[in-house]
Amino acid sequence: MLRDEVNVTVGKNKRLNEDIIIRFVSAAYFELVEWWLKEGIPYPPRVMAEQVGELVERIL
Repeated sequence: MLRDEVNVTVGKNKRLNEDIIIRFVSAAYFELVEWWLKEGIPYPPRVMAEQVGELVERIL
């Protein structure tokens, strides 16, 4: 779960609000999935999973 991945006590997320981070990442994820479906699944699920995973790791 995303909440388990967010650490606001150290590093780049220090002093940020955990709820805001979670809502930000969740909204971006759902918007991306909506776009992906509306565009007729232009990339295979594996590619999407890899790309989203990398983006989330960079943010968190």
